[in-house]
Amino acid sequence: NGKSPVSLSIPTHVDCYYHKGDTVDLYTTLPTTSIKQPYLRTKIFLQHVKIFLDNELLYTYDGNINTSGNLEVGSGLLVFPLPKDYAYKTLHIQYIHSFDRITNYIFPITLTEKNLTETLLFDSAETIYLNSWFLLTGIVCLLASLYLKFQKQPYLSFVFLGIFAIIYSIWLLCNTKCLQLFTQNLAFIHHLEYLCFYASAIPLWLFFYQIVSKHSLKLYCFISVLPAIVFYIVAIILQYMDKANFFELLPAYHLLLGGNLLLMIIFIALLIYKKHPLSQGLLVGILCLILSGILEIVKFYATNIKVTSFINYGIILFFFNLIYALYRPKNLTKSKTTHF
Repeated sequence: NGKSPVSLSIPTHVDCYYHKGDTVDLYTTLPTTSIKQPYLRTKIFLQHVKIFLDNELLYTYDGNINTSGNLEVGSGLLVFPLPKDYAYKTLHIQYIHSFDRITNYIFPITLTEKNLTETLLFDSAETIYLNSWFLLTGIVCLLASLYLKFQKQPYLSFVFLGIFAIIYSIWLLCNTKCLQLFTQNLAFIHHLEYLCFYASAIPLWLFFYQIVSKHSLKLYCFISVLPAIVFYIVAIILQYMDKANFFELLPAYHLLLGGNLLLMIIFIALLIYKKHPLSQGLLVGILCLILSGILEIVKFYATNIKVTSFINYGIILFFFNLIYALYRPKNLTKSKTTHF
């Protein structure tokens, strides 16, 4: 905000949270390097951004035009080409914050020789592989549901399982910014990321609803999914009425997820008590899901932990255990009495 400058080692947290309209100006003298075509790499997070080199404006991000014709900021990876004579010039990056108390974190700022596409493909090879796995799993589940429907067998469980996998696949593309390979509308990516994340628990509970036959268990699943549906609707209303950003609602959703994890543990205990044929496979799978979810939330709030995503592999283990529970020989003879 034009106050006295301080020395920072980036990335870092600053002492106070930003408010709407606050400006953060970063200055440094660029070093000489062996990079022939340099790119400046950092992240944008719900901010307006301007980049200057020796007071010459090189880049501006003001947001993307929404359906009402207004500019709306988003989040994403910024990889911007610098002139080849950048060495010893003063780099000035200005962030103008568009929301109150969104984040006080300044993301890493580096020089690289890779453009945006190369950066995403090189840094996100694991993500692209996992995304392909989730997307393929979702498509297979939906195709299996069509086959079962034509066979006049219960099929909705596979529909909701497929929707869950596809929703997670889209969320993963947005969260890791790989969707920027297809669009540079950062506001769209930001909204799609949270729309998928906040919806993820809904198809999972509806899947549980379909695999049980006892009225008491169906009622339990129905009651458990209601808070997730209500939160999803309220989050959309608050976002598009400009009352609260999706990101601001994240702590509330983390609490909701914590409640869902507890409800799932109780649900598995009920399945074991009722001697449901899928109880053992679901027990291991959901425990993997719960443990990875807890670790992921811890990692989110402790931003100094630089490790791979836990939740990705937790969900993969969930699917593997579910497939094992479905197709192990002991259950194949019971398939006509279950809801698969």
